[in-house]
Amino acid sequence: MKKIIFVLLSVFLLSGCVSRYATFQHPDTKDRQVCNWQGWGWLGAPVALHNQEKCEDKFKDAGYVKEEK
Repeated sequence: MKKIIFVLLSVFLLSGCVSRYATFQHPDTKDRQVCNWQGWGWLGAPVALHNQEKCEDKFKDAGYVKEEK
């Protein structure tokens, strides 16, 4: 029984996924850009989250405005 609980807990802690999507539009040029990152597992999910935040910051710094869903 302890092995089953350990395996289930390990799978729960090692799995995970992130799927983030954001659309940006420049107010002057009306140009649209998309940030879309996905990641799975204990390493992929945090990396995808970090890359999504960097992508969003890049467009905000360039004057783009995030579109609301």
